[in-house]
Amino acid sequence: MDNIIAKNTLEKSCKTNNFRNFNWHDPQKGFTDNQWYYYQARHTVFFTTFLKEEITDTNLLGFAKQLVTLAPQLLAGFENVGDGVDFSEEILAKICSYKIVAELNEYPNKWDIEGKEIFTDTNLPLFRIKAVIRKNGPDDQGRHAMILFLSTHSLIEGADSSLLIGSKKTELIGEDKLKKASFLTRTYYKIIASIVAPLQVLAAEILVSKNYDVANKSFVVDNAKLRRIAKSLGISRRTLMFSSVAFVLNDGGKAFSKRAISIVYADMDSVRDYKINTDFFKFHAMVAKFKVKKDFISFAQSAEKSLKNVENNNPNSSQDFLDAIFNIHRFLKKYLPFIYSSKTFRFSAGYHLNLSLTPPQRLSGDFTKSFIEPVYCGAHNPGLDICVFAPGRTKTSFNFAMSKNHLKNVEKIQTLLEQLDQGK
Repeated sequence: MDNIIAKNTLEKSCKTNNFRNFNWHDPQKGFTDNQWYYYQARHTVFFTTFLKEEITDTNLLGFAKQLVTLAPQLLAGFENVGDGVDFSEEILAKICSYKIVAELNEYPNKWDIEGKEIFTDTNLPLFRIKAVIRKNGPDDQGRHAMILFLSTHSLIEGADSSLLIGSKKTELIGEDKLKKASFLTRTYYKIIASIVAPLQVLAAEILVSKNYDVANKSFVVDNAKLRRIAKSLGISRRTLMFSSVAFVLNDGGKAFSKRAISIVYADMDSVRDYKINTDFFKFHAMVAKFKVKKDFISFAQSAEKSLKNVENNNPNSSQDFLDAIFNIHRFLKKYLPFIYSSKTFRFSAGYHLNLSLTPPQRLSGDFTKSFIEPVYCGAHNPGLDICVFAPGRTKTSFNFAMSKNHLKNVEKIQTLLEQLDQGK
């Protein structure tokens, strides 16, 4: 069982923080429609990395204090938070835990990134910090421990993770980036969404099973290898990553489709190049279809054309429609809550894969001085098969959270990349 932060730390925090009244209320009241939907879907995000220093009660709580100072939005639901600097240590201690393990080799794949407690525990922040500590000191790679930062996706995203990894404060969307669709466009999507959303509720009850078997797995690939392969195929590294995952997991048409794989994706590394049309998040979702081909090279080159076509022709349209869908679902759940169940928010709406590329995750600054690259960054949604790609200085981590039926084929992606690198 995880060991919660030591009692003397808690006693100290009670003395230093008792002058502040951090009352808690349902954080959803202040959420945008996007944030609300991700919370209802129990969508979590994480970043995790090995440490070259030992974890103690004191420095684990220190990580929590630094994190809420850099990202005070993580304290949503609490009053009198301010900039997060003086937030209650006693409350933070309750969401920090660690345990001793014999070896670290099973991590990060052994982490539980579903984070059920985030959505069931009240009066606590919507994130958790966990660590595993190697019993007999550092291993032959100099790794003392591994730390996990896990949050509801409603409060943090890949672009934020990149800033936090660099020990920088997260930023809200500036007015220069915020560009909503026209009134007529939003009205049109809202009318369509008012028809589609109730149908989704019905479809979820019919098509979505009561149980789900989502598990997670991560691996890393050298950036140099990805560059070599992409150059040899005449495609971008992003397309190489997206298409290798889609091609292998489709298993020759047995898994997703024999005709086209439907992808909902986010390229968070390109947020500086787009006007953002969501109310909270820096990324926006886009939808593409990858035509199924028998050989990978043809598949990847066709995927490159599909991605370019989406981004050259109104890349905001998919997010505009999703915004409208989220708004209608929020309205319906408020006034007709009895038509909703946990199955509703696990409905994939026909998307086979959710793929995301984060900005570079490069360690720097005081917050991450004891961290070891690479950084593993990912997401978990009980209703979607997800892969998040997190590029670092020398390696990129591929982070999967999906049905075990698909997860069993993940290692074949590494095999495919190795074959392509060898020119086979």
